[in-house]
Amino acid sequence: MGIFTMPSLGADMEAGTLVEWLVKPGDEVHRGDVLAVVETQKGAIEIECFEDGRVLELQADLGAALPVGAPLALILGPGEAAPEPKEPEAPAADTKPEAVPAQALADTPEVAPDPAVAIPLPHGATAASPAARARASELGIDLATITGSGPAGAVLLKDLEVRKSSAAIVQTASPMLEMRKAIAAAMARSKQTIPHFYLSETIDVQPALEWVEARNADRPPSDRLLLGALFVRATALAAAKVPSVNGQFVDGALRPTDRVNIGVAVALRGAAWSRRR
Repeated sequence: MGIFTMPSLGADMEAGTLVEWLVKPGDEVHRGDVLAVVETQKGAIEIECFEDGRVLELQADLGAALPVGAPLALILGPGEAAPEPKEPEAPAADTKPEAVPAQALADTPEVAPDPAVAIPLPHGATAASPAARARASELGIDLATITGSGPAGAVLLKDLEVRKSSAAIVQTASPMLEMRKAIAAAMARSKQTIPHFYLSETIDVQPALEWVEARNADRPPSDRLLLGALFVRATALAAAKVPSVNGQFVDGALRPTDRVNIGVAVALRGAAWSRRR
C-alpha cells in the first residue's frame, strides 16, 4: 500500500492548499495520472501519481492547508487487497449500582443548592461561548477584535461567521495576492543577492525574421516558432561561449559553470510567471 503525499513543488514551498480532487475511492490510477490540484503561492498546480494501483481512501479534505509530506490518499498496489476493517471493541459490561435502602435515603439530609455565582474572567479575557472560542482558534481570530452579540457582549459563533464572510470577500477581491507576494519577494531577493550588469547592442534581425517565416510556412499555428525562441537560444549560446558571463560568485570569486540556465519571464494578467530552461 502506498501513501500519496503533498509533494514539494518548489524550493520555498512549505505547505499547499488542496482545492480539487480528480479521483475518488475505487478509481484505477497509473503513474503520471493527475490526482489532485493544489494551490501554492505560485498558483494552482496539478499533482501526479508516481505509482500504479487503486485509490483506497482520500485522507485530505478540500480547502485544507497541508504541509509538504502530509498524507493525501492511500493507494493499493496492483493485485493488493484492501485490509480487513477492524472490528469495534465490545463495550464494557454494564455495572448496575448497588441498591440503596429507602430508609438510608430518607435519613440523608437535603442540601440546598448554592446560588449561581458568576465566575470572573481573567484580566484582559473576552467573554465568549465555548463554541466561539474553539472556532476562533481554528480561524486564528483574536476574540478581542470582535463585537459580541450575546449576553453582556459575549462573542457568539454567529459573530465569527460574519467576520469569516467579510474576510472571504476581501480575499476574493484579489485572487492573485499570494502569487504577487511570492514574485515580489523573489525579485527583491534576486536584486539584493545577485550582481547585475547590463549590455546592449543593435543588430539586424532581418535574416532571422526571414528564416522564421520560411520555417513556419508549412506548420500549423500550434507548432510555429516565435522570434523570441531564437533570442533565448542565442543568449544561451553566447553564455556558453563566454564563460565570464555565466557563473556564480562564491567566496568573493567568480566560478564559471558548464550549464546555462535561461530564465524566461512571461507576463500574465495581474501577475507574472517564470520558467527556467
